[in-house]
Amino acid sequence: MGRHEQPFVEKGTTRRSLHVGVVTHEPFWPATGGGSSQAPFLVRALRARGHRVSLICPCADAEERASIESRFGVDLVPFDRYRMGRRARLRSVKYLGYPFFVKRLLAGVQAHDPMDVVLAQHSISGVGAGWFGRRSGVPVVLNYLDFLSGYLQHGLLARRPFRLFPKLLQAFEAGMPTRFNAAAVLTISDTLADYLAARGYLASRIHPIYYGFDAERFDPDQVDPPAGMEPGYVMTHGSLDDFHVSGLLLDAMSYVVARRPETRFVIVGQGRGRYMRFRRRCEARLGSRVIFTGWVPYEEIPSYLKGAAVGMVPYPPSPGAHHTVVCKLIEYAAMGVPSVCTELEGTRRYFSGDPGIVFAPFEGAALGQEILKLLETPFSLERPANLRVRAAQNWGALAARVAEIVESAAAVAPDFDFDNDR
Repeated sequence: MGRHEQPFVEKGTTRRSLHVGVVTHEPFWPATGGGSSQAPFLVRALRARGHRVSLICPCADAEERASIESRFGVDLVPFDRYRMGRRARLRSVKYLGYPFFVKRLLAGVQAHDPMDVVLAQHSISGVGAGWFGRRSGVPVVLNYLDFLSGYLQHGLLARRPFRLFPKLLQAFEAGMPTRFNAAAVLTISDTLADYLAARGYLASRIHPIYYGFDAERFDPDQVDPPAGMEPGYVMTHGSLDDFHVSGLLLDAMSYVVARRPETRFVIVGQGRGRYMRFRRRCEARLGSRVIFTGWVPYEEIPSYLKGAAVGMVPYPPSPGAHHTVVCKLIEYAAMGVPSVCTELEGTRRYFSGDPGIVFAPFEGAALGQEILKLLETPFSLERPANLRVRAAQNWGALAARVAEIVESAAAVAPDFDFDNDR
């Protein structure tokens, strides 16, 4: 893991009370999984260290706003122009408009209560925060919870007339730290850190933090399997976007069932479009051997993992997939679930050498073979990945380190000519 051992904060940093702007494009509370689960822990860590927080995020109504402000001790600046979130319709189109509103909302906060630093969760918020930082001179920390544009190679965007669009977006996203002169950059993997540094951003300002988990929620000793569901199944979960539900997954499940007919698969989540077609194909080919749960609240995911014998991450190759440490695999490791993942570079670097995290080529039969091996191999909860993840990647420890980075970044003065950058 190389970079994981580097110091997170420059020596000599002194702490003072700051006004921190935190921006996210997803509803803040309750968390819906993936990257959205990080923000509440970061805000709590900042507040625990004595900092004021102005939180900009989608918010449905005054009641939700009051609840979040009371629970987390923040000033919430709501975005309510349209519904955002994983289950929102036309969410990709809505994402494109969000940065323009973020810039305006941040400027509104700055006008009456100047901020010392802004922390932007995900690149979608990072664009708006970067624009604001260039205009205002407020230091900006970009948190790359994934390399979003790197996943835009499926469906319509994979067809010839549209292939250039994802490449242009990838170039833009990778150039954001330099374009906006970010005071610091957090990345989800070493490979993404290397990628951004290779494009000219200062390596000394890049901090791979990988991904975290809720240590109280993802505790195998504190949860039971779902009622009415017999343990021992193979599981995957997520938002079930197009890259989650490829033919690779169906071929792997078919391979396993042909050789071990008693195997059951559980797919937790609810997607759209391709997901519905994929579900019909699975039910036609595998029948009752595959269970689709539909949408499940994030707080119930540990229960499903408690009953799982094997976890699987069947992602096809893409720049986005290679530049991540897959979030769900951190959660699987925390729960002690042995898992198989396709050969994703960033994830493989993080879990290198752990016998309970197996990597397979991007081919259904190869993935199926590794699932079968794990089903026949007993594993202890006290595996290297489990111990390392629980010690270093629980949100309590990780959020405190991020807070230190934000404090250090507040002292970094951007070097733009603000009078001419209009």
